[in-house]
Amino acid sequence: GIREIKVSGVSFVDDNYYVLGENFTKSSKVYVNGKGKNTLFVSPDVIILEDYVPVDGDIITVRQVTNDFVELSETEIYVFTGVSKNDTVIPEASED
Repeated sequence: GIREIKVSGVSFVDDNYYVLGENFTKSSKVYVNGKGKNTLFVSPDVIILEDYVPVDGDIITVRQVTNDFVELSETEIYVFTGVSKNDTVIPEASED
């Protein structure tokens, strides 16, 4: 079956915003305030948000979208309130 995708945070490293979470795939796309954004899949835990700088209050979700733009699932909303100073390291794997 389809594994539930989750957003756990946003990190800023080397001029890139990273959306952190769980179970991302190459079909995962970041949406900010309901609008699709250019995204680059890095790993099941990390997606790069390209060409967009989030501002406080932005509502960020990740959706699984097929090649013909059919939405399969969407994460719970994540409200951006700035990046934490402690979030400068990109996690290699999720810790449960």
